[in-house]
Amino acid sequence: MTLGDVWLGEAIEKELIDPLDIAEIENWQTLPSRWKNLVKRDRQGNLQENGLIWGAPYRWGTTLIAYRSDKLDWQPQDWSDLWDERLSDRISMVNQPREIIGLTLKQLGKSYNTENLEEVPELKSELLNLNKRVKYYSDQHYLQPLVVGDVWVSVGWSNEIIPLMAKSPNIKAVVPTSGTAIWSDIWVKPKAKETETELSEIAKQWLNFCWQPQAARLMSLFADAASPVINTIDKDELEPDITNNPLLFIDSAIFDKCDFLEPLSKQSKEQYINLWKEVRNS
Repeated sequence: MTLGDVWLGEAIEKELIDPLDIAEIENWQTLPSRWKNLVKRDRQGNLQENGLIWGAPYRWGTTLIAYRSDKLDWQPQDWSDLWDERLSDRISMVNQPREIIGLTLKQLGKSYNTENLEEVPELKSELLNLNKRVKYYSDQHYLQPLVVGDVWVSVGWSNEIIPLMAKSPNIKAVVPTSGTAIWSDIWVKPKAKETETELSEIAKQWLNFCWQPQAARLMSLFADAASPVINTIDKDELEPDITNNPLLFIDSAIFDKCDFLEPLSKQSKEQYINLWKEVRNS
């Protein structure tokens, strides 16, 4: 079964999945540490360096800035560009507090995973200024206004923006230079009976396959997402359609500044939700 990484903590806490015995999966060792650490959790779903392994990341993407190149005579490069007066009432965004508050934190030089928002006093005013420029918030329909030209910039997920670019040559996209949010799809093991705790041989073979170079190349070419092992493959062995695509083969200096949306404490979650309500109701 596949699961988005932002749901992994909840699935663990609610005992919906079992940890994986990864010892017999040879290609686990090829996975970069950043991806291994993402799935090492305690039984409450929190990140733990020596925790159990609760999943197998197999593809990933980012939050991008998409824009209409035929409407703008300049190219957005970073989150700070969203505050440009020229984009007033010309932006659509996903309706996700962690994403919008997170990109604002990033614009202020902070992490998406800032625990105590009260330590960033300028955050609320920056969010209010950004909110004035946003015409639509929607998880399902944020790209439609961009297609018809009702907005000129959209903020959303790479697996939805990349295929749209193939159909619409006037739509371009960038990974913000100060870093962005990373998401990952993960293979997980649904909760099983006590007598069925071991992974099947087919499951082990499948996980090994997903981390093989050939599978990684195919994933990155045809799935509108990248494989977590793509950067472990010699660049000369990768197709130009991968290495020449900065949305998939991300510059390492930018990638190092990107964040997974990590689990937050209950108190921090309430801060994010309350701040989002204040901004949206302003």
